[in-house]
Amino acid sequence: MSIFHDEVEIEDFDYDEETETYTYPCPCGDLFEITKEELMDGEDIARCPSCSLIIRVIYDMDDFLEEEEDIELTVSDKDEEEKEQANKEDGADNDNDDTDKLQQQLEDMVMQDQQPPSNKRRTEEPETALQTLS
Repeated sequence: MSIFHDEVEIEDFDYDEETETYTYPCPCGDLFEITKEELMDGEDIARCPSCSLIIRVIYDMDDFLEEEEDIELTVSDKDEEEKEQANKEDGADNDNDDTDKLQQQLEDMVMQDQQPPSNKRRTEEPETALQTLS
């Protein structure tokens, strides 16, 4: 069981955007530290690198989860844009054309299955055909 020196709200921490680290003054003169990544992973303990003291960080994890989702969406959007750009550069923007061709082929196949049977007359009358079998 850990004994916390204190419990401090995340709003009371200083944030360094460059290192993405939250810091809070420690009684030893150094700083308690916790990274944004640790908070996103659900970690709530900030440690002082110079002494053995730890503090509990009070924060709303949902704030960090939403930010993580926004980052993922942004990365996904960039990936999609890069793929589209690469396809245009390669002249490989044929995905839509291929899909359209495939759709047309499927429609043609369905239409062939739905055409009425031909109106060709049989050359023999049913009775004659039965007599031939006998």
